[in-house]
Order: sequence, then C-alpha cells, then structure tokens
Amino acid sequence: MSNYSSYDSNPSVNPYDSPREVEVARPVGSGDLYAAPARRRARPTFCGMVFITDIIICILRALVLVFAIYGLRLIGVARAAPELPDWMVYTELGTMAGVALLGLIASAMMLANLRMGVAVGWLAVVATALSIIMVTAEVLVKVKQLEGSVAAGYMIGMSISFVFRVAYCVMYGWALSTFDEWFVSQGREEALSRPVSRYVDSWDRLG
Repeated sequence: MSNYSSYDSNPSVNPYDSPREVEVARPVGSGDLYAAPARRRARPTFCGMVFITDIIICILRALVLVFAIYGLRLIGVARAAPELPDWMVYTELGTMAGVALLGLIASAMMLANLRMGVAVGWLAVVATALSIIMVTAEVLVKVKQLEGSVAAGYMIGMSISFVFRVAYCVMYGWALSTFDEWFVSQGREEALSRPVSRYVDSWDRLG
C-alpha cells in the first residue's frame, strides 16, 4: 500500500511511467571525489611588463649592434676606437650580442609560460654583467685621455648609464625569480588539487 500512496495523493502521476533519474547532491569536503581542481593563478603582471619591455630593448640593442658592426667594417676598429685595444672592442660586441639574443629568447619563452626561459634569462643576466664590466673598463681607459670638463661630463654620463643598467639588471633578475616562484606554485597547486588521499577517503566512504 505504501508504494501507491504517492499516486493516490497525486492523481497526475502515472504509475506505469519509467523511473526518473534523481540528482543526488554531492557533499563538498576534504574527501570529495568530485571536488573541482584548484583554480590557477594568472602570471604576475610585473613579470609580463618586464619581459615585454626587455623584448623591445633587445630588438633595439640588436639594431645598434648591426649598425656598429657595419660601421667597424667600413672604417675599421683602429679608426673607430683608437684608444682601445681590438680585443676589448670585440669583447664588448660579443657581450652585446649575447645580451640581445639571450634576453630576447628568454623573455619570449617566459611570455609563453615556459620555465626553461628562466635558465636562459639568468644567462642573459650574466652576459649583461660582463657587458657592464667591459664598458666600465673602456671608460677607465678613455677617461685618461680626456681633460678637464670633458672628462667630468663623460664620467657623469657613463655613471648614469651604469646605474640604469645595474638597476635594470636587478629588476630583470627579480622578474625571473618571481616568474619561477609563480611557475612552481602552479605545479604545486595542480598536484594538491586532487591528491591520492582524496580517492582513498572517498572509496572508504563508499565502502
């Protein structure tokens, strides 16, 4: 009788209809088998801005390098920089090429969220440090051949450039560290979103 009591109370229900599917609310908790994975965090805006800026700077640096090499081929190293030894000029060009190439590759890879770009980026930082050292050595050589106010103005201009390059190098290194921490955190969140313990917990409840 209890099976037909619902039909008696509700005449519109046909007792010969096929059974309907009932949606069962799934409990949400630490052991929920169907819990949604943790939402990924977006890449820090600071990193994106630094990498885009670096790509632009690297392209400009590459253009300057091309014109510098072309000029050296036309007039020669001895006429372009008579006060500097040839090896110093070529070393500066080599470090400039390394900074432009490595920085461009690293920033493009990290904009594509590839962690390998961090390692390439640190190589670019090393190349930048070598370039700064070479430029500083050239300044020390050139300033000995200048006199009075010309030498003072030259030192002031190169000092400003030195501070700017060091500050940018530090900022880029900070962006590399921030990107690497963000990338690792994404992997950890994904690993912790559905751990094995959840499945074991859920199967224990079902059993």
